[in-house]
Amino acid sequence: MTHYIVYSLLFLLFIGSFTTIADVNDAAIKVLLAEIDSLESNLDSLLKAESKKAAELNDARQSLSNIRQNIDNADRYIASAKTAYYATESDWNLPITGY
Repeated sequence: MTHYIVYSLLFLLFIGSFTTIADVNDAAIKVLLAEIDSLESNLDSLLKAESKKAAELNDARQSLSNIRQNIDNADRYIASAKTAYYATESDWNLPITGY
């Protein structure tokens, strides 16, 4: 009879340890799920920030391209103006013959 009581107590202790382990596992699972949610939220924020920065970079590249085009246009205008100026200057150096 004593063995029966001892075995019963050991069995109850054994079952109680599984319940405690299950509770610990549930708590650990909840912590890990919360961590996963937090990491997924951070990932989503980082992906949105990356997308925004990529769009800003594309806008900056387009702006730089426009600036380069404006510089090229200004260079051509200056070259044309210099050509016209030098042509006019050479016309002024011609001898006056009609007077």
